[in-house]
Amino acid sequence: MGLTQRWYIALCVGMSVFMLFVSMRTLEVEVLLKQHLTSRGKRGKDSSSGKDTPEIFFHVHLAKTAGSTVNRVVARRYYGVCGHKGYSFSQNLEDTVRNTTDATFKGYGLDRVHPTRMQSWGLHNCVFISHEIAVPAFTRMVQLAVFLNVTKTGIIPCREPLDHLLSQCNHKGVNLTKLSSNNSTCAEIVSRCSVAWNRYDDSLLDVFDRVILFKYDDFDALLARLDRTVPRRVIALEDKNYFRTNRPRNTQNEEFGMSCSISTLREHLMRKWSYYRLCDNFLGEASYIELPRERVVHMIDPHNKGD
Repeated sequence: MGLTQRWYIALCVGMSVFMLFVSMRTLEVEVLLKQHLTSRGKRGKDSSSGKDTPEIFFHVHLAKTAGSTVNRVVARRYYGVCGHKGYSFSQNLEDTVRNTTDATFKGYGLDRVHPTRMQSWGLHNCVFISHEIAVPAFTRMVQLAVFLNVTKTGIIPCREPLDHLLSQCNHKGVNLTKLSSNNSTCAEIVSRCSVAWNRYDDSLLDVFDRVILFKYDDFDALLARLDRTVPRRVIALEDKNYFRTNRPRNTQNEEFGMSCSISTLREHLMRKWSYYRLCDNFLGEASYIELPRERVVHMIDPHNKGD
C-alpha cells in the first residue's frame, strides 16, 4: 500500500471519527434541550390523559396598573414573551425605550407593537402574552386553536381602587379638586376619569385554567412563579424596572369635596366594576395569590353585577 493510499485511509477514518463526535454532541444538546423544556415548560397533569401539559401565561394589561412595566421587565428576563409593549426578541442590550419606528403604523414600533403586527407574527412562539384589549378580543385570543392543549394561566394586576382612579384622572388630565368644587357626583367623577374599563369583566375568567392576582407594583412573587416555568435568558439584560407612561401626580389636584367623599367614592367603585371586587375578595392586602379558575368563579356572586 502506497503512502498516498495510507494517507487517504487515515483521512477517511479521521473524518468518520469527527462526524461521529459531532453527531454525539448534537444528540447530547438535543437531549439537554428536551430535558430543559420538559422541566421548565410543563405545568401539571392533564386530568384526561395523565400527561404533563405546557403552560401559557396571559397578562391582562389593565390601564394604569404598571402593565407596560410588567411587559418590559418580563420581556427582558425571559425568552418567549410577546407583548403589546415589547417582545423578547426585540429587546435592546441597554434598557432604553425607543421612539416609534414602524413606518406603516404611525405611533408604533418595537416598544409599542401595533395589534396588526402581533396578529401577523402569530402567538405560536409565545410563553407569556401581554395585551391591552377589550374582553371579547382577549377571550378570542386565549381560545385560539394553538392554545387548545395547554394550561392557560391568567395574570391580573390589582391596585387599590381610589389610588387607581386618581392615576386614571391624572392620565386623562382631569383635576379632581375642580370637579369636587363643582359638586360633581361620584358617578360623574368616575365617568370623567375611567380608562378602558372594558378590558375586564368576570366573563374573562372563564377562558383560564388558573388565575394569578398580584399587587400591581410588587413583581417579586410573580417573577418567582414565572421562573419555575418560563425559560430565562442566557445573557441577563439590564432592568430599570419602571416604564412610566403618566405625568407626575399633583396632590393639589386630588382633593375630595362634600358631594363625593372618599368613602362614598370607594363604595361606588366597588359597585361599578367587578375588577375591584375581584381583587378585594381574593387578594385583599396580600401581594400575590394563585387559584384554580373554578374556585374563583364559584365564589363570585352572580347576582352582584354592579351598576
